[in-house]
Amino acid sequence: MSGEVLALVNYYARNGYYRHVQTVCNEVLKKRGSTDPTLVFWRALGMLKEGSVNEAIADYEGIKSRGDLQLSLPVKLALMHAHQLSRVIDGEAVMTLQSQVAAEVQNAPDRARLTSALLMWHLGDPESAKRHCAQLIQMQPQSVPALTLMGWLELQGAEPETAALLGTDPAQALARAEKAFDDALAACTAKKDLEALMGKARLLALRRNHREALEQLNQVIVLYPWFLPALVEKFGVLMAMGDWEQAIETAQRVLAQDANNIEALRITSVFLLSQARARASPLSPLSQHPSAPARRSACPPSPPSSPVSCPRRSLLSWPLRRRRATRSRWARSPTWRRPSSGTSR
Repeated sequence: MSGEVLALVNYYARNGYYRHVQTVCNEVLKKRGSTDPTLVFWRALGMLKEGSVNEAIADYEGIKSRGDLQLSLPVKLALMHAHQLSRVIDGEAVMTLQSQVAAEVQNAPDRARLTSALLMWHLGDPESAKRHCAQLIQMQPQSVPALTLMGWLELQGAEPETAALLGTDPAQALARAEKAFDDALAACTAKKDLEALMGKARLLALRRNHREALEQLNQVIVLYPWFLPALVEKFGVLMAMGDWEQAIETAQRVLAQDANNIEALRITSVFLLSQARARASPLSPLSQHPSAPARRSACPPSPPSSPVSCPRRSLLSWPLRRRRATRSRWARSPTWRRPSSGTSR
């Protein structure tokens, strides 16, 4: 499995687009005409996150039967999680997997450890992911994938929702994430790592350094023009900067390459709706200007419970007010008496 495919899988899994994870894996499997176990592994994760537990277990069992040393530990971890999500939990299978994981975790190959860390991250267990990642960094301090993943894990702890839930300090988490990303970029030999650049851009966006985040994303677009999510993140940063014109232009570039891109369709729809609402609004900015007092109604505003506006209320309620005034004059007259019940007037 190439780094390009893994970058797309990580991006979509990170953002919760699990059907996209399956689509990417299926397209690559079809194009290659093979059954790459790593692609099947990540496709099964997409199915598992969408609730297709039995199908995911079947794929994971198939990978396990191959005896691939690089996937042995992560596939057992995935099977443990999948069995625990089943309607009827196979307790014996879970206990067997737990003992196998405990036996393998100390001597797992580097790639198996990295895949396990990625898996636990996407399964929502960042602490376990950090443990696998820290062990890998301890053995290989210059491992770019491990440093990058550690940066993303720290960055997740700096997100406002996660920080509030875990009670962590976002500033400290951002500082740790920045160090991890900087170390990963410094360890790159030729071309800067895609995931590290994307992580650095996200970090700068969280700090509201939007111009610097934009520079990082532009680097990704130049170095990796095939990576469409960089353009998606770019128009998000442009929106945060208030540059709607460039944001819509970037979204159109995304739609030109992927007509079904969710984020690009969403921002375009929001922009078009805001423009349509502005055109249909009865009060233009000019009508609200102080130099146009003649446009404003002279009648007092209607109470909140009034079903009609002031001009219509004046016309429709006139007969009612006239009848009330007539009754008031009759009531003041000494010769008038209220008719008894059942007597016509």
